[in-house]
Amino acid sequence: MPNSFIRELLSFSLSTFSFWTCEVAALRLLPSGSLNLNTDRCRRFGYLCRRYTLLSSADVPRFLGCRMINDQAVSYLISVGHIAPGPPLPTRDLATREELIQWLDRHLVNTLSPGMPHPGTVRVKAPNNLVAFVNLLVHLCDIGFPAHWISEYVQNILADRVVTGAIPPKALPIPVGDGQGADRKLGLGPWIAELESVLASVRKGLPFFVSLPSGNKIVVASELEEIGKFEVKVTTFPELLLMQHIFCPSDLVANLLFWKPSGKNYRELKKEGEKIIKEEADGVLSSGGQMSSKWNGRFLVLTSQESVSQDRSVSWRMARRRVERMRREGWVMMVITSDFRIAGTFLPLSDSLVPCLVDYHLGLRLVTIPMPASEWWEALDQV
Repeated sequence: MPNSFIRELLSFSLSTFSFWTCEVAALRLLPSGSLNLNTDRCRRFGYLCRRYTLLSSADVPRFLGCRMINDQAVSYLISVGHIAPGPPLPTRDLATREELIQWLDRHLVNTLSPGMPHPGTVRVKAPNNLVAFVNLLVHLCDIGFPAHWISEYVQNILADRVVTGAIPPKALPIPVGDGQGADRKLGLGPWIAELESVLASVRKGLPFFVSLPSGNKIVVASELEEIGKFEVKVTTFPELLLMQHIFCPSDLVANLLFWKPSGKNYRELKKEGEKIIKEEADGVLSSGGQMSSKWNGRFLVLTSQESVSQDRSVSWRMARRRVERMRREGWVMMVITSDFRIAGTFLPLSDSLVPCLVDYHLGLRLVTIPMPASEWWEALDQV
C-alpha cells in the first residue's frame, strides 16, 4: 500500500461514526486518505455529508479534525487529509462548546431512534449504536476538544438530565435541516444500562473522566468486573406477512429489548414489546421524557450486542446486579429491529438460519419469541 494515502472501501453497513473516525485516525500516520462511499441515494457529497455527519463540508474540519481535499472525485471517491501540524488542534480552530453539544445531542437521538429506512433495493442504512457513539467521544478528545467538555456531557447522560431540541428523524435519509425542535428533557433511562456497561468496561482507558457512582438509582456498576456476558438461545414462531422487500441478512439493525411483561403468551408478549419500543421508547425521545407510569423503569434497550448468531443464540453485556434483579422480577428479552421497530426475524436461507429483516413481501418469517430471564446464562469469555 502506498505511504501517501490509505483507501478504505466502506459502505453504510458500517457505523457512520466509524466512517469518519477510523479514517481520521489513520491520517495521524499518513498525510491523506480516500473513502469510496456507497452513495447511490446521495449524488453529491455535500448532500451526503450533511445528512450523515449532520455537518456541511465546510464544518467537517471544525468538528472532525480533517480537511476535505476532493469531494467530487469519480465514483464518489472522497479524499480527506489531516490539518497541519496534526491533532490535537487548538481550541480556536474547533467548534464552540455550544455547537459541539448541540451536534452531539442530534447524533445521540439519531442513534437511539434512527428513523424508518427508504423502501426498495437502494436505501440508506444507519446501524450506529452507543459503542460507536462512545468511540466518537474518544475521537473528539483526541483531535483537541477539551476533555472536561466531553466528561460533563457524559455525566449529564448518565444522570438522565439532557435537555435538548434534537428530535428523532422520521425517515432515512434524514432531510437536510430536519431534527431540531423546542428544548425538552430527554428520557434516557432505558439506555443507561448499555452506556453503563460500555463505560465501566473501558473507563480506565478513556481520555476523559467518567464517574460511575455504583449503587445509585440509575447506575449500578462502575468496574469491568461487575459486567457479565450473558447469552440465550432464542425460540421462533412462524408468521406469514405481506411485505415489499427482503432485506440483506448483513444489515446490522438488531436491538435488544428487555421488559417486565404483562402479556401471557408469546404472541401477546411480541405485540407488547413492539408497542413499548414504538410508543414508549420513541416517545420519551420525541415528546420530552413523559413515560406512562405502567412502563416507567420497567424496560431497557441495548443498541449493541456481543453477537446475534446463525444458530439463533444472542449474547450481550450487562451489569450482573441488573440481571439478578430481572430474574427475580420475571423480565423477558426480545430481539427487535432498530429501523422498523418490529420483532427481530430469521429467514431460512440456504442451509442455515441467519438474522434477516423483511418489508412488504409475501413470505414466511420466523419471529423471535421473548425469552424469560430464567433461561439466560452467563457465558465465559474465550481467551
